[in-house]
This record gives sequence, structure tokens and C-alpha cells, in this order.
Amino acid sequence: MITFTQTHMEIALPTESPLLEWEAPQRDNHEHGPKWNIIAAICVLLLIGYAIWTAAWTFIVVIVVMCGVYLYTHRLPLENARMRIWKNGYAVNNAFSKWEDCTGYWMLQSNLSTTLTIGHRKALTPFTKIQLKGMDPQKIHEVLEQFLPLIQNKKENLIDTIIHICKL
Repeated sequence: MITFTQTHMEIALPTESPLLEWEAPQRDNHEHGPKWNIIAAICVLLLIGYAIWTAAWTFIVVIVVMCGVYLYTHRLPLENARMRIWKNGYAVNNAFSKWEDCTGYWMLQSNLSTTLTIGHRKALTPFTKIQLKGMDPQKIHEVLEQFLPLIQNKKENLIDTIIHICKL
């Protein structure tokens, strides 16, 4: 039996076959060309120059750490997550969530993909995102509407919009 520890209690994955199952990335993979790298380097140098001019030495540390984390995380290969949906909940990889812990779902279409987002009641993990990657959105809607309300007119939040515009 596969178990996942979530908020100090073990939740076992259901043993029956899932209603839906697929593998897909949890985020878009943006390719960066030389132009993007030059613009990013200029922005970083301008921020460091501003930090030096204003004598904000800790800001330089923050910029360097952020650049390091970005470079490290984007050098790692983009791995697929396994999404499974059952009658009593869903799991991304082996992290199971019950429908009672969820608030609703929505799907957003970007230039690169369609993303399913499931909202949670938990403050630390307010939502789960996964791309559809070849799955029919209508089929996913037909299954999920049995368990969760569809949240209409949901738009991308500001951080996700910035990520898409800047290809971060």
C-alpha cells in the first residue's frame, strides 16, 4: 500500500482504478535564446548598479541568490507529474487529496498549453496545477464536475502572467 504523509495523518491511495490518469509537466518549459539572456543580464546588472548607488548591500545578496536559484532550478530537467482522479479524491504523483479539502477547479489556456488548477482549503498549498498534455479538457470537466464546482471567469494571477511574459 502506498501512503503519503499529509498534515500528520496518513492517507492511502485508493486501490481501485482511477477514473482518469495522465502524465504531464506541472509548468511550462520556456526556451531562452541569446536575446533573452542579454536582456536578463542587463536587468540584473541594472539592479546591482542601483543597489550599489543606494548602498543597499543586502539587495545585492538577494539579487545574486535569486539568480542562483533561478539558474539552478531551470537547469534541472523538467519532469512529468502523474495525475490520477478517483471518486474520493485525486493524486499528483503520490500526494493524495480528498475532494472535501478542495474548493473547485478551473482550466486556463496559454500559448503553450492548457493547465488544470484545483483549489485547496489549505493555506500552505492553496492550489495544485498540472498541464493537460493531450487530454481532452471536456472529458476532464465531465469527471471533475461530479465532485467539484467549476470556478468560472478565473484568470491567471499576476505572478503567473509575469512568468509567461518574461518566460521565466
